[in-house]
Amino acid sequence: MKKILIVLFFFSAFIPGFASEKDCWAKAEKDFCLDGRSIPVKIFHREAKEYPSFPMAEYIELLNNAIRYKQNHPSEDVTVNFALYQLYESVYFYYDPADAEYGNITPNSIPGRTENIFHSVIRAAKNKVNISFTYQSKGLLNQVFADSSAETGDHLKVYPITWGTQGRQQMHCKYMTINKMEDAEGEVFLDSVYVSSQNIDQLSGENLFKASSDRANSGVLVSSHPALKNAYDHYFQVITENCDDQNAFQNEVKKLHAAGTLNYEDEHFGTFFTPVIGDIEGDGWDIQNNMVARYVTELEKARGNKLFYADVYIYYSDAFGLRLYDELMKAKKSGKMDVKWAMEGNACDQKAYGSASKFKEAMEQLGPLAYEKLDHKSKIHCKDYIFSYKEKKTTRYITISGSANLVRSEMNEKANASIVIKETEEDHRIFDVFKSFVDMKFSD
Repeated sequence: MKKILIVLFFFSAFIPGFASEKDCWAKAEKDFCLDGRSIPVKIFHREAKEYPSFPMAEYIELLNNAIRYKQNHPSEDVTVNFALYQLYESVYFYYDPADAEYGNITPNSIPGRTENIFHSVIRAAKNKVNISFTYQSKGLLNQVFADSSAETGDHLKVYPITWGTQGRQQMHCKYMTINKMEDAEGEVFLDSVYVSSQNIDQLSGENLFKASSDRANSGVLVSSHPALKNAYDHYFQVITENCDDQNAFQNEVKKLHAAGTLNYEDEHFGTFFTPVIGDIEGDGWDIQNNMVARYVTELEKARGNKLFYADVYIYYSDAFGLRLYDELMKAKKSGKMDVKWAMEGNACDQKAYGSASKFKEAMEQLGPLAYEKLDHKSKIHCKDYIFSYKEKKTTRYITISGSANLVRSEMNEKANASIVIKETEEDHRIFDVFKSFVDMKFSD
């Protein structure tokens, strides 16, 4: 089934040789038109046990593309902002595009062939790419970056996050912005944003993720959109300026949300940055800034056929999760609604329901196929949500993808970055491919 889906949603031209293999990393491609400009979008996804891990390998590809542009245009400034929650130094990438293993992973350091992600960052800086990197602080990484400073100079700035070690204290983002890059075929892309659910996860043995890390993940790449990139750069600045003070970060984000100066939105794209406005212990139901809440509210207002799918690692029956469930039940009463809710069963909080069986029963009140525990099929780390509903005489198709799980602390405390893609009934192939990732998990 996986191979069929790759063929169905692969829209790139076939190019003989290595380039065709690289192009297959993207599961779907689409050009949006905004103000007379073409905005290319690529979708990356991997299911458990699928290699290479396309969303993860794309980090290396983007850094290589930034380096290539700088080498071909040495007088121009190339800048990269890179936020990554978790990374393991034992994960090495085959980083050379000419290598037949390009994009694959290994636990082995092979000089001239493999490197881990922080050495990729250092390599970019050595090539005079101006790169800023923020990550959940690790002592070893901090020392590696300090040791490289003589070689990287002012081209590398690192911002280790020291908010604490509890789950609610995470800088949980996984995204990158690149102002200029050039791919292996010589095509130049400006003002790009890559948003993902993919960490650099731990390995177990040759080329295999540790069992607890072998999960589905997604990534979205949008290019030629300076306003969208500026929004992610602004959020990055807020994170890095407050890398040692989570309370200050939270207060600044909420202040910007209240002023309406942090999120970006146009007819096709939008941002979703946390924390949203509200008390830390509240339900996070801020329909202006919490995009899950916003589009569930649209489902509730809409009449006729509608759809909500969640492809998500964690759902908690906390203040946010219970509010989400209640609002979806209201939406179901206002029209026929198709619901599929794929989550990793052992990662989901069932306390409010008393038992796993009662939790499953409650979830399936949303629909006969509303819930699938994935332990026996595939594990999942995605944070993908899709919606469709009628607005006047037009059907809207909404996709949200990024780093935010369906958890109160994800909405109210942590740093998370997601992207919103909006389509209409004329062409909704991005929505369709995300829908296929969920439908596949429900198939026999």
